[in-house]
Amino acid sequence: MRGILDALRGRRGRIDASAHAPRVLSDHDFADLHPRFTWMRDFLKSIAPSGQLPGRQHIEPAALKSVLPLINIVEVQQAEGALRFRFRLVGSVQTEVAGREITGLLVDDAVLPRYVERITSNMRAVVQFRAPVYDQLAIAHPNREFIASERVYFPLAANGRDIDMLILIHAYPKLELDGSGTIASSLFAVRG
Repeated sequence: MRGILDALRGRRGRIDASAHAPRVLSDHDFADLHPRFTWMRDFLKSIAPSGQLPGRQHIEPAALKSVLPLINIVEVQQAEGALRFRFRLVGSVQTEVAGREITGLLVDDAVLPRYVERITSNMRAVVQFRAPVYDQLAIAHPNREFIASERVYFPLAANGRDIDMLILIHAYPKLELDGSGTIASSLFAVRG
């Protein structure tokens, strides 16, 4: 049993995108992560109805103003027994880093094929375990160098039980945000 749990929790560090086990987080795991992730965990707990998960309807966008450029909201769709994930909101920093707009796209269509399984396995784990999932990965974006990023996927449920959305918050160890919430453009390389 311990081996299964260890595999599900994953390991910190760079992992080949094709060999990945989602890292399901417990409250004590947040101590080692970027403070932004702890802030989001605490925020979501503060708005959740007693004994339930928070839903999108509980989130006031003004409360997320300082981190909104780093957030994605993903719709969880169930079709023919399979889960699909569609980006409903993509923060401005996410769009800038990726170099393209992915709002409205399914994950399968939005990310490079070699990352689809890794990203969707993280999302499926959030739905299965009803808990946040952490990932750290350097991702190649079209016409850009690899960009190191960390993210935590959190569950949202309109009815408090059934996860219908995910909220992701990102951190970029090598990138700094300016005061307006955008990346100083000289901090990442564009391939020519």
